[in-house]
Amino acid sequence: MRRPHSLKNLLLLYETTFLLLVIVTGTIGGSWAYWWQKTSSESARINILYHSIYKIRENLFKQIESVNNTNRLEGPAAFITFYQDYPTLINQQLNDLANTAISETEQTLVRQLQIVYFTIQSNLEALLNSSTFYAQLAQGQTINAQAIMAKFDVIFTQFLGALEAQRQIIDAQNQQWIKWTLLIIPLPTLLAILLLMRSRHAIRKHFVSPIYQITTDARRISAGVYDPPISVIGVEEVQTLANAMNQMTQALLASQSALLETERQAALGALVPVVAHNVRNPLASIRAIAQMMDCTHAETTEARDDIITTVDRLERWVSSLVSYLHPLKPCLQPACFANLLTTTIQLLKTKLDAKQLTIHFTGDTLPNKVLMDANLVEQAIYGLLNNAIEASPLGATIHITLKTQETDLYCTITDQGAGMPFIPQTPQHPTVTPMPSTKRFGTGLGIPFAFKVCQAHGWQLTFHSEQGKGTCVQLLIKTNHYTPMQTESLNIDS
Repeated sequence: MRRPHSLKNLLLLYETTFLLLVIVTGTIGGSWAYWWQKTSSESARINILYHSIYKIRENLFKQIESVNNTNRLEGPAAFITFYQDYPTLINQQLNDLANTAISETEQTLVRQLQIVYFTIQSNLEALLNSSTFYAQLAQGQTINAQAIMAKFDVIFTQFLGALEAQRQIIDAQNQQWIKWTLLIIPLPTLLAILLLMRSRHAIRKHFVSPIYQITTDARRISAGVYDPPISVIGVEEVQTLANAMNQMTQALLASQSALLETERQAALGALVPVVAHNVRNPLASIRAIAQMMDCTHAETTEARDDIITTVDRLERWVSSLVSYLHPLKPCLQPACFANLLTTTIQLLKTKLDAKQLTIHFTGDTLPNKVLMDANLVEQAIYGLLNNAIEASPLGATIHITLKTQETDLYCTITDQGAGMPFIPQTPQHPTVTPMPSTKRFGTGLGIPFAFKVCQAHGWQLTFHSEQGKGTCVQLLIKTNHYTPMQTESLNIDS
């Protein structure tokens, strides 16, 4: 089978396989139905012939016996009326028999029966018109019905033999058809299994497996592991997607290398727009290609959704870099802070599982809503939780507490890491600015961005850290009012 070059050809292969299976099954089923209808009709016709010829012989016998019982009737007129009913009935039955007969043998035998009956009828009428007939009946003499019907019975026997021969032929054909059916019926099933296995193998090999591999690599890349590059395999659309993600990865690596090799504080305003430009273009292509995929299997649908989710997370990461350079203008909407916190934890589930970390959540769930920009707050919480995860040792526990006090809400995030090398905010330096990162791929923007978001909402963000005992981040959320503070930013286009 020719290797499909595109998803369109792969789907065409699958559809052709299904259509071929339907045609084969329909042909076998239609042939069986046609043969069954044909043999059933022929058997019904033969049964009608059997019934008709027996009925004709029965009525003929009754007609002859009626002549012997003439003296029992009340007068000649009544006898003639009674007697004439039989010829009319038998002639009608012979005509019906002639219409039912199809083969030349059947039609010949019917004509012979009509001739013999005509002869018998003529003899009976001549006998009834004889002057001596009634005298003989009076003396107790009767006509011999068996002798009169002798010729009729000869043709009757031949007719039954012809019908029995036809019935035996039909039975033999049915037996032969049943024999072949037992051999043919398994063929569609075997063909269906073969075609479905072949089409399934092709779809898994050229689409499902490559998409699954891309999804796995996308998760690996989102976790910060960029080597090895994504394998370019599968149909053309999947190869295009893999190439786009490899280009995105290379652009991201190049941008990160540039950030590591330069002074972050001095070059931040120039490098961030470059990163955004180099990353967003392939991200848009990847997301567009994923959205255009025509997915017919649950596995491919899940893979596509994972790709889109991963791309959206990378887009939000890029947006956080650009957002730091501009004044934040929150789009305030009532939202539940506890739900937002739960959603952010779910986004970090992969990293939590990788380090076998446990989230211990206590406190209020805040039934009332907080006026906030959910997107900005989610990015800020994401950065703070990500710092706690990366600082925590393997198998540690991160404690998150929500506590309501009058009209304020306190959110505390405590890790069991080694502590911060310095406190980003002190009474002498109340404003948090970008700082050197101790992580290989860190940008130093997580805490400053979180502080800036809190400042824009009128909230307070404080840090408490002790070397060797971990860090405690406390967020004071004002739930009854919104008093944004003026923020400064670099005037740089993204």
